[in-house]
Amino acid sequence: MDKNAPPSRLARFFRSGTMRAVIGFAIFMAIYSAIQLGHLLWKYGSDFAANAPEGEIFDLLPAVIAALLLPPLYVLLYRRLEKRPVHEFALNTMLPHLALGLLIGLTLQTLSILTVALLGTATLTAVNPLSFMRPALAMALGAAVFEEIVFRGIVFRILQEKTGSYAALLISGLLFGAMHLGNPNATLSSALMIAIEAGILLGAAYIYSGTLWLPIGLHFGWNFTQSGIFSANTSGMELPPGLLQISLEGPDWLTGGAFGPEAAIQTVLFCLVAAALMLAAARRKGAIVLFRGKRPA
Repeated sequence: MDKNAPPSRLARFFRSGTMRAVIGFAIFMAIYSAIQLGHLLWKYGSDFAANAPEGEIFDLLPAVIAALLLPPLYVLLYRRLEKRPVHEFALNTMLPHLALGLLIGLTLQTLSILTVALLGTATLTAVNPLSFMRPALAMALGAAVFEEIVFRGIVFRILQEKTGSYAALLISGLLFGAMHLGNPNATLSSALMIAIEAGILLGAAYIYSGTLWLPIGLHFGWNFTQSGIFSANTSGMELPPGLLQISLEGPDWLTGGAFGPEAAIQTVLFCLVAAALMLAAARRKGAIVLFRGKRPA
């Protein structure tokens, strides 16, 4: 076979942006769902459940499996589909980008809670053992890896190829917000806030770093700090108490109401500032894509 021959029509079809996104989304959704379902069946639905490990340590298992399995699968899939080196999970950037993302997520979430303490009321009612943070750890780890692969690694990255960075931020952010409409206590305004603060911030983190490690670290740090440290609702979901049990009181625009601090106005503002700083840094690096792969001079 002539290696210099142009790709067939079928090969071009499967390498189109739409098909690369559809294939990736379907594969990762199926695998992540299978991991979650397998865990539930093992824990509740089989004869082996009587001998299954007890406690929250066992509940960490799906998140750990996802964190270990999904990144290398992403590399293998898109190396095959796109015929390119896959830098999104470059190992030499893993530790510094994860650490930076964790720090940014922790800082932004802490600033939001401190704002409630200054303008409303944040009352510390209990300090719990470190083991209380395990449910939030499982939630934050699984969500960070899966959602960043799907929404930044697949949706945003492929959109950016065709529409440029700014349009891709808008479209992928709206899709990310819409996904949260099905969460408990969600409203149209809370989904829009998620789209603005998280969709734009996490997309900016990907543009700036060129890897998925930074948005994964940021996403994990944000969710874990919110529920695991401050015991607040995360995207409308109420988990068991974390390290610090804090009662947040004030108007919904300040506390986020039942949805949690992600629906608070100061959270949106802090995240937009962080996103603007990262986009400015990305522009200086020449990482912004204007349209169809073109970059600013």
